[in-house]
Amino acid sequence: MTNNVKAKRIKKSEFAGVGMWYQLIGLLFCCTIVGAIIGIPLMLIGAKKAIVYKCSNCMNKIEKEAKVCPVCRANIQ
Repeated sequence: MTNNVKAKRIKKSEFAGVGMWYQLIGLLFCCTIVGAIIGIPLMLIGAKKAIVYKCSNCMNKIEKEAKVCPVCRANIQ
């Protein structure tokens, strides 16, 4: 039996999570000139890690390359 449900990959940015911690630590490092050398890259890494992909059908997290949602089995376009 095949599932004909189609869904889209939604790109979202989460506030809480690993990415937020990287950004917070980066911001604290940016308080000094020398700290900015470490802080700015940490903030950029945090912004990248805060991005998650969700299924438009069930809104559960999916992998960036997912073809099928592991929860609702919708085909991701």
